[in-house]
Amino acid sequence: MFYRPVPDLAKALDYYCNVLGWDEHWREGDTTAAVSPADGKVTLMLDVSTSDSVAPGPILSVDDVRSWVRARREKLTVLEEPVPIPGGWWASLADPFGGRIYLIDQSTTDQPNK
Repeated sequence: MFYRPVPDLAKALDYYCNVLGWDEHWREGDTTAAVSPADGKVTLMLDVSTSDSVAPGPILSVDDVRSWVRARREKLTVLEEPVPIPGGWWASLADPFGGRIYLIDQSTTDQPNK
């Protein structure tokens, strides 16, 4: 999955779905949605950007973002510490070249009190 911050989700969905012909797969409120071309080989997560998540980059899905970061902290440049999101956790890293990598998990989807 690839993360694409956008200032306006409705406008982004109009472009990706109505202009490019991509399919919408899911939506989280008025701020986040996932789309992909018809072949489904690439998924793009469109998200109304926050102050710490303004650069595009790949999303790495892990079992537990907090544990994953903790186990590798000395080797990572953490830009955004793990924060809760609906169903899990999110964090962002810098690669050695200044690019962004985002981490996501769905660890609390079935466990609302975790």
